[in-house]
Amino acid sequence: MLGMLILLLYFLILILWIMNSQYLFSFLGITFWILSILLGFVIYKKLSNFDNLKNFVRLSNYIMLLLGALTAATFYITSSMP
Repeated sequence: MLGMLILLLYFLILILWIMNSQYLFSFLGITFWILSILLGFVIYKKLSNFDNLKNFVRLSNYIMLLLGALTAATFYITSSMP
């Protein structure tokens, strides 16, 4: 149940990221995003019986980290332009 909940949360973050939503890129949104990634790793450690779900949660965690890194890189690159 928690695994499905975190995947739904990640899907919502992905949709907001694609839409370039100001809700996601506000201070509260970024804090929520980071906390959801940490929660995802905790849920991943708690899942023991569901191998497919556990692997999917792990993959989703890494995708969220990649989106965060891409966002940080994009922000850094565009803010350094004249």
